[in-house]
Amino acid sequence: MPVSPRYRVTRMAVSGMYICLVVRVGVTAVSAKRPLEPYFLKRADRFILEQIGTSVTVARLAEHCGVSWRTLQKAFMEFRGVTPVAYARNVRLDLAHRALGEEDVAVADVAARFGFGSPTTFSLEYRKRFGQSPSRTRRAAH
Repeated sequence: MPVSPRYRVTRMAVSGMYICLVVRVGVTAVSAKRPLEPYFLKRADRFILEQIGTSVTVARLAEHCGVSWRTLQKAFMEFRGVTPVAYARNVRLDLAHRALGEEDVAVADVAARFGFGSPTTFSLEYRKRFGQSPSRTRRAAH
């Protein structure tokens, strides 16, 4: 049975009989390929980094990106798997984590520098993300 290269012949035994199946090759790989991220997600990344010392709202971020808040929310969920607020918080926490490991500075100062209004809130969020307190990270690095 001649079959094009896009298909493959698979034989299966069912109740003592052979069934010949023609299966299209690469269908799942093609459908699993994701499109490129929308341009405004890169704008959102830059804005979050520029405003690292402040808490960014979805409305403000959407306005900067030139899209509606719902479009921004959907794109973040589809391409990043988190909301814009969670993404911004994670970026701030990641930078704070790096600062605690590289610099000899107080935890409260790092919290303030990266836009956390309360050191307690910062510590709680930090522990959720990294599994240890910020002070433990600081002690381990120095």
